[in-house]
Amino acid sequence: MIMNSKLAAIVACCAIVAAPAFANTSKGGHVRHHNYFARQALACPLHRNAAGNLISCDGWRLRSSTKGWDNTCFNLDYLPSEFACSAK
Repeated sequence: MIMNSKLAAIVACCAIVAAPAFANTSKGGHVRHHNYFARQALACPLHRNAAGNLISCDGWRLRSSTKGWDNTCFNLDYLPSEFACSAK
């Protein structure tokens, strides 16, 4: 009787430890997330704010003073670039 209860306890512990390892098998295998993020990066549209500045979806602004994209800007579309970006 004692041997059966020890065996049952060992089997139960092994099942608890092995359960997370077999949790993904019900989803049909490994899910690739890196393809999802690569597709999301392509779906980043550019738009213009009320002042007419070109803004990316990350908040970067195309500025003629820096001759390129400025990444020091806050992602607030209602602010003009001179107030949303840091002074360089």
